[in-house]
Amino acid sequence: MKNIIYTILVLNVLFCTGCSDQLEETIYGKFPEEEYWKTESELLTGLASAYGRLVIPWDAPFSLEVFKIEECASDYAVGAGEWGDYTGWSSIFPGAINNVYDYLWSSISYCNKVIDKSEEGFQKTQAGEPGYSISKEVKEQIIVESRAVRVFCYFNLCTWFGGVPIVTSSTDHRPIIPKQTQDSVYRFMENELKEVIPFLPTKSERMNMTKDYGRVTKGGAEAFLARIYLEQKKWQECADLTTKLYEDNQRTREYGLEGNYADIFSLQETKLQEGQIALDLPGYHQFWNYAEKKGYSGTAIFTKHEPLSVSYGIGIPEHDHEGRVITLEYDAFYLVTCYTPNSQNELARLPYRMQWEEDFLAFLKRLDEVKPVIVCGDLNVAHEEIDLKNPKTNRKNAGFSDEERAKMTTLLNSGFTDTFRYFYPDKEGIYSWWSYRFKAREKNAGWRIDYFITSRCLDAKLQSAGIHTEVCGSDHCPVELIADA
Repeated sequence: MKNIIYTILVLNVLFCTGCSDQLEETIYGKFPEEEYWKTESELLTGLASAYGRLVIPWDAPFSLEVFKIEECASDYAVGAGEWGDYTGWSSIFPGAINNVYDYLWSSISYCNKVIDKSEEGFQKTQAGEPGYSISKEVKEQIIVESRAVRVFCYFNLCTWFGGVPIVTSSTDHRPIIPKQTQDSVYRFMENELKEVIPFLPTKSERMNMTKDYGRVTKGGAEAFLARIYLEQKKWQECADLTTKLYEDNQRTREYGLEGNYADIFSLQETKLQEGQIALDLPGYHQFWNYAEKKGYSGTAIFTKHEPLSVSYGIGIPEHDHEGRVITLEYDAFYLVTCYTPNSQNELARLPYRMQWEEDFLAFLKRLDEVKPVIVCGDLNVAHEEIDLKNPKTNRKNAGFSDEERAKMTTLLNSGFTDTFRYFYPDKEGIYSWWSYRFKAREKNAGWRIDYFITSRCLDAKLQSAGIHTEVCGSDHCPVELIADA
C-alpha cells in the first residue's frame, strides 16, 4: 500500500512542479506508516493482502494450488475479484510465485502487521484519537483470522523447508532470527489453531458471497488442525477430531466430505522397482508395471472396479522391458495406460520411437476389434501447433517433430478420438507439461502431451474432458475424462 501512496505522491510532485529539484529521495519518508491502519477497512485490506500472497490471480499463467487456502476455506480459494472492496490491494501482485519462501514470509509479515495494528488501532479508538475507528468485534475477528492464515503459511514452510524461524510480531527486527525445529513449529501451529478455532465463524456465518468468499472458517480450521495432528503422528487426536467433524457435518450439513475420487486413475513414469513402495489405498485395486532399468519409466493403475483381466506390455519383448503399458479389461471396454518413449535430445531415439508407434497402434487396433478402448497416458507428443506455446522454435525437437506428429495423426485417423479436442477443438494455452527450466510453468510455456484417447464409437458416451493446470507437484499436471462407458 505504501508503494501505491508513494507513487501518488511522486506523481503529484511531477504534476505540480515538473522535473524540479523538489523530487528528492526524502519524499519517501514523508508519508509515515501511522497515517494508515486506522480503520477497519484498512485492516481488512491488509488481511486481503495476506491472502493475496497465497492466491495467484486466476489469469496468471502459473498457480501453485498448494498455496491456495482451499484446505481451510469456506468453499473455494479466494481469488482476485472475490473480496469486494478489499481486493484491490491484493491484486497489485500480478504474476506467479517466483520464490515460494519469499511469498510465504510475505504473507506472514502481513498477518503480523494486521494483528499488531488491529490491537494498536483498537486501543487508540478507545482513547479517542482522531481518525481511528476500530471496533472490538472486528479487531478480534481480524486477529483470529490472521493467526489462522499465518498457521497455513507456517505449515507450507515446514513442508518445503523443515524447521523455520517463528516470528509473531511486526516489530521484531532482529538481524538474525533463530531457526526452530520442525517439531517446535508444529507445536506452535497446533496451539495457535486451538486458541483461535472457538472464535472463528462457521460456514453459514461466513457466507457473505461478496466479501467473505473463501475466507477461513471454523470447520475448515478444525480440518487443518487434524492434518497437523497427522503430520505430528498424533493418531488418536487426529481420529477424534475427524470423527467430530464428520458427526458435526451430519447434523449441520455445512461442509462436504471429499468423496468423488476417480473410479480409475493411472500414473506414468513411476521410476520404481517392485518392493520400493507399499501403498494402502482402501477401495482400490493396484496394478504396477516396472521397468527392468532402475529409476526409469514404469506405470501404475488404481481402480475401484476389479477388472476381468490384466496384461502388462504389448506382447513385444523389444518394448516390454520398460514397463510402459498396463491394460485392464472390463465388460464394456479396455483401459490402457501408456508411457510413450521419448525421442530424446537431437531425436536420438526417433527410429525406436517410430517402431514403437507402429507396434502400439497395432496393439490398440487388436483390442478395438474386440471392444472399445480408452487410452490414458503421457504420449510424449504435442499433436498440433495449438498444443504447445512455442511451436516454431520446437519444430525439430522431441515431442514436436514432424514424424511424431504424423504418427498421432495416423492414430486418430484409425478410429480414435482425442477427447480434449473433442470438447475444446480451438482452446489455446492449456497444457499438461512444463519444463523445470527457464521458469517455463510460470510463463505457461507448456506442452499438451498427456491424453485420453478413446475409440470413436465411444464419442456419444463422453461427458467431459479436462486438464487440471492448477495442480502442482510434478512437471506434469493431471488430465481427466468423464465418460459413461
